[in-house]
Amino acid sequence: MSIRIRFGNVWAWADGLTPGRLEDALDQALSYPVQGAEWSLLHEAGIWDGRKHLLRRKDCRFPTGLLMHAVVTLRAIGIEPVLIDERGYPPGRRDDVPEFFVHPPGGKPWRPYQQAAIDEALLVGRGVVVAPPRAGKTLVGAAIVGTLGRKTLWVAPTNAIVDQTARVLRGQFGDEHVGVVGAGDRDTGRRFTVSTAAGAAALPKEWLADVEALMLDEFHHSSAPSIQQIARNCPRAFYRFGMTGTHFRIDGRDMEMHAIAANELVRISVGDLVRDGYLAPALIFMQSIAHKVRAKPTEARKIGVVHHAERNAAIVHWVRKLCGLGRKVVVLVEQIDHGKALSGWLPAGTEFARSGRADFTSGQIDRFNAGEVPVLVGTSILGEGVDLPRADALVFARSGKAATTVWQSIFRVLTAYPGKERAVIVDFSDEHQRLLRAWAQERRRLYASEPSFDLRDVPPLEAASYAHPSLPLS
Repeated sequence: MSIRIRFGNVWAWADGLTPGRLEDALDQALSYPVQGAEWSLLHEAGIWDGRKHLLRRKDCRFPTGLLMHAVVTLRAIGIEPVLIDERGYPPGRRDDVPEFFVHPPGGKPWRPYQQAAIDEALLVGRGVVVAPPRAGKTLVGAAIVGTLGRKTLWVAPTNAIVDQTARVLRGQFGDEHVGVVGAGDRDTGRRFTVSTAAGAAALPKEWLADVEALMLDEFHHSSAPSIQQIARNCPRAFYRFGMTGTHFRIDGRDMEMHAIAANELVRISVGDLVRDGYLAPALIFMQSIAHKVRAKPTEARKIGVVHHAERNAAIVHWVRKLCGLGRKVVVLVEQIDHGKALSGWLPAGTEFARSGRADFTSGQIDRFNAGEVPVLVGTSILGEGVDLPRADALVFARSGKAATTVWQSIFRVLTAYPGKERAVIVDFSDEHQRLLRAWAQERRRLYASEPSFDLRDVPPLEAASYAHPSLPLS
């Protein structure tokens, strides 16, 4: 039996696949179980199988990113498909496109894994750079799109990261070649455009149709419908890249990420970067909270986190202690109200990053990085992608178990920096409430899974110790 798979930049089609066992096998391979499907009335009634199907049976169409999923499935049942590449143009540069060279900071050579990622990306034209935060992925991405020199859309998750990325690209390519969409800006007449997903989704389809290279920062977000649609609206984008430190989804939607780009161009571990001096070692304290509370799951965060007196006192204790030791402290909180409540008890000069305006938040980040702000408190706005090289202590005052959120958060303080021998991270084991305890146990397992982390449990603090810090940090 002969099966041809034609593939373009966005879609692939399996020709010669007739209804029956083969189609069922391919359909199963290109689908995944939807989290929570068991609660659906359609699933309960047997109308829906509880899976998200990425193969459209009427014409056997599926996303090009899943091409190798399909090939492996067919080979497993004894069929070698014929692949027909119908993409717009082959990998490589056109002679009429100017090249923008990117140089590592300080005139140093590229790190080996960075050079490997750049070389592989230019050779293959599609894939994901998987490396922890602080691995220099933005510069790697800039080197990739700069070498290609094509009309590029770079999508980042927040206005703050858009602003930060645009500054890096403008520093390399010049202001005249980099435009920004987001936070009130809409400058799309440049060679490179950096945008939030919401901003890119609102761009005219005619503009998106001419995009030749797509770079998706924090690629683990790419399963979102808005980013999926952006990728589909860029049919000429032969080059499709992602960058992430967490190439997985806890909701099982990994396959939708793979639909855009499945292959990993390079993977670098935390231990590798610590060993080579690019990340600081981490000392992680799990502070026990003793005073139990009764709260419904829907009120666990409010009662057990935001308004829990002992927990908040412990947060203040740790921040004061770390500041007293000369640490530059980042505090990540659950809600804006939580940050406001804590800020009044924290050291003088503490700033609370709560604005959605990129210019306001970036100003606070700049002051923190310049050493003018001792403590920076924020919600998720200080999470993934925010560059805080001088930060060497994190108080994770939030709760939750989402591995991607936790992973991205703790790396805010692991950037290697002169004088930073190790970073200190404080989390809370939250034994005082059932749901919070389960979440804290998930976070603890995540920390314990990284061999380079030094994880220590801390018993509940005596009331007097809140005012007189005495726990060692060595």
